[in-house]
Amino acid sequence: MHESISKVEYKLVEEYNNNLHQIALEINQIFETIKMVATVVDDESNFSGEAKEYYIKKLKDLMFNFEEIYNEIENCVIYIAACSDGYQALDRKVAKEILENLNLPELSLEQSTIFKTN
Repeated sequence: MHESISKVEYKLVEEYNNNLHQIALEINQIFETIKMVATVVDDESNFSGEAKEYYIKKLKDLMFNFEEIYNEIENCVIYIAACSDGYQALDRKVAKEILENLNLPELSLEQSTIFKTN
């Protein structure tokens, strides 16, 4: 019974974590787009002079920021996933030990007759 309650909560954590990962991927796409623009601007046949240097510096700063945000979010995604896995394992172990100490069989909502109607 305990496992089915925690499944809902962990499922939500996993959903949020997947959403966070998708956001990171979108940020990485923006980073790649900025990188392509910087390559075009940096090409001597397209642009030159002080304006080019100014905008290349701005684009490099922007790329650095997007890359850093992407990396930080992905690190968080990995950390959240690892924590969630650890907590789920701990929940299963605690629930199992409680049932064993009380000499009860492992229960699930599917086995319950409380909500069944004839």
